[in-house]
Amino acid sequence: MFYYYAYSFYSQDLSKAVSSKIKIDVPGTYQATHQISFKFDQASLPSLKKASASQKTASQNSTSKEKTSQVSQTNNSSSDAAVAKQVLDLEKEVKAKEKKLDKKEDTLAARAQSLSQRSQAVNAASQRNFFFLLFGGILVLSLFVLDILGLIYLMRKSKQQKEQ
Repeated sequence: MFYYYAYSFYSQDLSKAVSSKIKIDVPGTYQATHQISFKFDQASLPSLKKASASQKTASQNSTSKEKTSQVSQTNNSSSDAAVAKQVLDLEKEVKAKEKKLDKKEDTLAARAQSLSQRSQAVNAASQRNFFFLLFGGILVLSLFVLDILGLIYLMRKSKQQKEQ
């Protein structure tokens, strides 16, 4: 199964690398802590400094505050729309990958079931053969014991006849 995780954080300056540590713990398999860093291509990101400058201008003039607010909302809306589109695209990609993985899992499950059925058939045949061999072994052993007892009986009988 494919898992998708999204993380968020706050930063005042995206021109520098944003560093963090992640801990990976797969019980019984893998445990580690890694240092990671994110470096952003700022050409595709809205500027944080421009947003703060427009906020300063907005606080100085109430009429420009309304206009700036509208522009800011429009920018935020377009920025939010772009982010929402990216999220939707990622979700579609994830769903497509999940479908592929589900198909693979179904194929593997069918193979496993087929192997299990074959294994059960072989085990059933082996069990029947075991019981036939066990029964045959007991029968042969019984006949051998009876032969020995018969020989002993005949030897005693012949010994008794010689003594008489």
